[in-house]
Amino acid sequence: MAIRRTERLEREWEILKVSYLEALIAALEDCASGRQGLFRQGVGFLRPAPDMPQTASRLSALGDELELVRRELGHAQPFEPMRRLALLRQRGGCDARGEERLAQNFLSELAISE
Repeated sequence: MAIRRTERLEREWEILKVSYLEALIAALEDCASGRQGLFRQGVGFLRPAPDMPQTASRLSALGDELELVRRELGHAQPFEPMRRLALLRQRGGCDARGEERLAQNFLSELAISE
């Protein structure tokens, strides 16, 4: 029974990774075209702001699911694109790059890593 559960969770993990990556690319493209909010510059909390683009909100929900499955499976490291987004969101201050440029750079990183 435990093996079936683990297999089911592994399948779910793989499906969620693909869904998260697709949602991340959509959110980055949205942000690169001028829709602010993905990198939460100027936002002081971890949940999406009400005015965030729908693509960024969907990404947050998928990230929550992915994190739950990761913990259930006992994976030590988070999904790398999710970890990278969290790292970029932590940058801030008056010298931070604009969200459009961050999105364009992140899209370039993802294209190189594929």
